[in-house]
Amino acid sequence: MGQVRDFKADLEWLLSPKNFAKVLDGRYLDRSNEQCRPQTERQRMLASIGG
Repeated sequence: MGQVRDFKADLEWLLSPKNFAKVLDGRYLDRSNEQCRPQTERQRMLASIGG
């Protein structure tokens, strides 16, 4: 696998349950600027319960 830089997701790819969960989890965020990266909903929930 690895990092494919020229990949473009289409609607069919996004709506795949496996890929949709990864998108919601923040796995495809641009991590080049870690300070500006927003937390995912899951990360906020875990932080709020001390996880």
